[in-house]
Amino acid sequence: MKREVTDTQPSNDRRSEKRYPVTIDIEWERNGQRHAGTISDLSEGGCFVLTGVEVEDGEEVKLFLPIGDGMKVQYAGEITNHVHEIGFAAQFSRVSEAQRNILTSYLRAEKNQD
Repeated sequence: MKREVTDTQPSNDRRSEKRYPVTIDIEWERNGQRHAGTISDLSEGGCFVLTGVEVEDGEEVKLFLPIGDGMKVQYAGEITNHVHEIGFAAQFSRVSEAQRNILTSYLRAEKNQD
């Protein structure tokens, strides 16, 4: 049985891309310090990262998404919204075609997951 992937985007959300619920354990970096986090929703333009680390809107972050065999792809982003002790929304910046293809693969896999 296929799992239905629903759009979790509220009507007042600023993202123009459809976003999908996911669970992707990642590392992210701010000011040269790495932290653990989990992406809970993903779109071609950004994501929401669950983490207890305090952040501020407007901060630049690096997000490291796993692609297998211990390899990770780095994405640059800017924090657009944060929720105290829960996490933050980041908008991707400077996304190359290769990075976009990896995001598309994640989204395609999530859509087709059983």
